Parts: sequence; structure tokens; C-alpha cells
Amino acid sequence: MIEIDVENILPSKNILAPDTNEGFSDDDDGDDDEDYEEHVETNDGGIKRKRTNILWKFQRQLDNEMSIEIDIKPNWKKYKSNNTRNGKKDRASTYWTKKKRGIQEEIKDIIKGLYDCGTTGALNIIYALRDKGLALESIPSQKQIYNMLSEYKKEKFGNVGMTYLELRKWCEENINKIFLSDNDGYLIDYYVSIKDQYFRVAFSTNQLIQLSNKRDILVVDSTYKIIFQGYPLMIAGTVDFDKHFHPLAVAICTRETKDDFEFLFRSILKKVPNFCPKYLLADGADAITNGFEAVYGKPIRIMCWAHTERAVSNKLKLKNDKNETLKKQIMNDFHLLQLSFSQTKFNITYKLFKRKWERLDELGQFFDYFEKEWIHSKNFGWFEGFSPGYPSTNNALEATNNSIKKVHTFKERIPFSQFLERLKIILNRWSVDRQTIRLFASVPVISDSCWLNAIEYLEKKPIIKYVESEDVYLLSSSNVDFEMYLDMLDCDQDCLSNSCEFTNDFSFDKFIEYNDSVRIVKYNVNKWKLSKCICKDYFKDLICIHILIIALSKKDSSIPEKYLDSLIGSKPRRGKKKKIGPWYDRN
Repeated sequence: MIEIDVENILPSKNILAPDTNEGFSDDDDGDDDEDYEEHVETNDGGIKRKRTNILWKFQRQLDNEMSIEIDIKPNWKKYKSNNTRNGKKDRASTYWTKKKRGIQEEIKDIIKGLYDCGTTGALNIIYALRDKGLALESIPSQKQIYNMLSEYKKEKFGNVGMTYLELRKWCEENINKIFLSDNDGYLIDYYVSIKDQYFRVAFSTNQLIQLSNKRDILVVDSTYKIIFQGYPLMIAGTVDFDKHFHPLAVAICTRETKDDFEFLFRSILKKVPNFCPKYLLADGADAITNGFEAVYGKPIRIMCWAHTERAVSNKLKLKNDKNETLKKQIMNDFHLLQLSFSQTKFNITYKLFKRKWERLDELGQFFDYFEKEWIHSKNFGWFEGFSPGYPSTNNALEATNNSIKKVHTFKERIPFSQFLERLKIILNRWSVDRQTIRLFASVPVISDSCWLNAIEYLEKKPIIKYVESEDVYLLSSSNVDFEMYLDMLDCDQDCLSNSCEFTNDFSFDKFIEYNDSVRIVKYNVNKWKLSKCICKDYFKDLICIHILIIALSKKDSSIPEKYLDSLIGSKPRRGKKKKIGPWYDRN
């Protein structure tokens, strides 16, 4: 063990050593004495300067300047000991390599890339940096990452706060801004009232707004939990034939009134004057309907079936918990009622549905509510036959709302001022998607299961009849009197009360079963994939096995070979096959 001489480290002790920096001068040779100034106290309490010599002691000699850089400069120290009025004070100064403060620039770039790709949490970013193999001492802390991301968001999207006057100036600067491509998001229209503290802003891209001419339906909804201040994001778009939603325009407003939705619709009309949708799909909000009527006139108002189902299920409350099975039966019949393929059939089915269940005393109030809210009201269009060929739910739009929260904002509530810029990025992504991965489907897409089910149905040898007077095809896999079925199509709800020969003996279950025994196909000669049917699969997917079978029978289509393919088996033996005998017979 080697003992280190501490005395040789400290400089020679001098009383009242000066509090000044010491170092080698250009003229020092290492063994001469040097003067320096010292402050001493006089008898009257004053302080005067006194020159004192520094004693330098030889330690070692280095060969060159590189040795100084390597051995001395990174590690040298200085000790001081001073006598003061409060006693003796010792100080030590260590001159190490200066520590780099903050986050390294290359790590900042990695963190920005991770944030842009959806890794937003500070802890998740730390884990990602570890997975990339970065040195642990170079990985910043959670607080450092949080502060850095705050500055990055300000740099990318602007400041967090915004006044109404600043919003107006922002809109004035962006309303006539020149954009480089049809996929760039831009401001269509705006309204800002500083006095009333009210605003409306609408956005779109040229690529998205032109999709309005694809179909004559508007799907509208509002979503929350996106903007930090709680303002709603209103979205209007259309749906293609593969059930995918395509946004046309979006708006941010202070509230959700009739004037706010009218502003959104007029923004679309401003860019596409010849667009006049006939159908409107939304929830039961009066503001949406009234705003639509103010711009486009009275629509065919499709009520979202998902909203209807939830509302009815919540209202259908039975007193006894044992009646939970009974509630399921009622809701199953309610689903069958929703599949009515025409207005006439809906009226008959509802009367039979009510006749079946109104015998329960506790359902009396339920039917009063049901008829008031869902039969004799503007929310009547929730059954499939109300608008054949059009979606009955806005689930596709709800999926888009969900993607905004999960994919585009990473489940963060964005301040309004920053969301204005981020919304342009979202619209740009949507617009590019419509040219790459989310093309507008002009015809329904036939799934593998649909082809396989059609082949299976053909093996049952279904009966197909063409009714020339109605220009429809009837299909059935059982023995059904088609003439009687056609006559029954003319029956309405009055036939139930007038003892009609066709409907007099029908109960709800028997009527549903009889209607399901025959399928009606309205064949489109020009585009057979746009044909219509009355079955459940068609209402859901806009294509079904019955349409496929008619197309196959008319030679307008053929079964793809991959659905007819099978495994190569053994070659069958010649001669008559032997009958299987008892298990003990070995011959």
C-alpha cells in the first residue's frame, strides 16, 4: 500500500491568503518565487494590500504539451486556506471536464421521431431509447423529455394560448393562403365574434371535398375529448359501397347549434355548389337536421340504428331480474323488426310485434315511449327498408373519430391553438389515403365467405323464379307458393284488422319465418354488383349470395377457380365399391 503525501498537494500556508485565481504565467520556469497581493487588516480596522511571495515546489517534469492535455488539464485541482474574522476557511476547486448539460442534439432528433410516430409518453420514450442501445448515462430523465416535448409542440404547432383577436388574425392570414397540392389542408370559411366570444372554423382539402360527387348521402357527427378546451369537432362525409367513411369537411365551433351545423354544410356548398345530397345519416340531434334543411332542403333522414338500439335497450327495464331472458327475447324480436325490407312490411311486423308483447302489463309504458320516440316522430327511419342500399349506422364515422384520438392525437387533448395546425396535418393524411390505401369503392367488395356460402347454397338446388311484371327474381330453398307470396306483398297493416286471407293466421314469429323463406332480388343489368336484395346480409354488406347466384345464372359472372379448388386425393379403384361389413369380418 502506498501512502500519498498530502502536504505536497497543498500550496505553502500563508496567513490571510488572497482570494484570487492562481496560475502559471508565461515567464514562470517552475522554481522561482513570485509575488502576489494579500489583503491584511490594519489597526484601525481598515484593509490594505500587502505583497507576499508564492513558494512553488517542483513535482515532476512532462515531456511535451500533449502530456499536459492528457494528464494535467482534465484533472488538476487547487486548494486554498484563508484566515478570516470568522476563523480559518479552506476551499478546494476541482477542474474536471465540463459536464454537458441538457439533451444531446442527436438524442433530441430521435425523441422527435419517436413522438411523431406515436410514442408520446416520457417513460415510453425512455424505454425506446434503451431498446435502441443508447448509453444509459446519455438518456434524459422524464422531466427533461417532458419539457423538451413541450417546446417541440410550440415549435411545430404554435403557442398554447390564443385570444379571439389572435384567432381572427390567424384566419385572415390562412383564408387566402396558397397551397401546393390538392392534399394540403386549408381553411374554407370562418366566423369569429370577439364581443360574443364565439367562433366557427371549417377545413378541408381539394381531394376530400371532390368525393362529395360520389354518392348522394351525408354522414354527420360530432366528437369530443380531442380539444383541451372542450370544443366539439364536427365531421361531415360520405360512405362508399364497401362501408368505409370518407370525410368531406370538418369544423370546430364553440357549440353545437343549428347555426353551427348550417355553417359546416354551407362551407361544403361553397366549394361544391352542385352537390345536393338526398340522404342524411346521423343521430337524433335536431340541430343536425335543421342545419341540413337550411342548406339542402328536407332530407330522407336515416336514424342511426346503433343509437336507436341503445336507447330502446336502456328504456326496456323489467322489474324482476329473472326476466333478463325475457328482455333478450324482446330485443331479438326488435332486431327482426329492424330488418323489415319495406315500409309496408315494417307496419305489419310492428303490429304483430306489439300484439305479441303488449300482453305484459309492465310493457305498457314502454310501448307508449316507443311509439312516441321511434314510430310517430322524425326519428322513424331506423329500419333497413327505409333506405335500401344505404348504411343504417354511422359506425364507419365513429371509427374515424376513434382513429383521430388514437392515431392522430395519440389520446392527448390538444390545446385549440395547436390543434388548428395539427388538423391540417390530419386532413393531409386523410387526403393522401384516398389516393393510396383508402380508395373510394364504387361497387361492393365480395368476400371469400360470400363466395363459399353461394356455392353451398347452389348445392341445395334453390328454386329461382323471374317475375316479369315486377322485374324481380324470387329465390327459395324450400317449397313455397310464389304466387301466394307475391299476393301477400300487397298486404298492408289494414289487412290485419280486416281479417285478410293472407295475414289472418299469422303471428309475429310465423310472419318472420314466412318472409325469410323467399328472397327478392332486384337485378341491375348494367352493374350487377349494385343489385338489391331483401336479406340481412345485403343490408349489412350491400352484396349477398342471392345476387351472386342470379349473376351466375345470367353468365354475368363466374366462380373464381380458387373457390373450386381442392386437395389432390388418391385415384379411385376400379369396379364396384364393397359394402362395409361387420367389424369382425376380415374378408
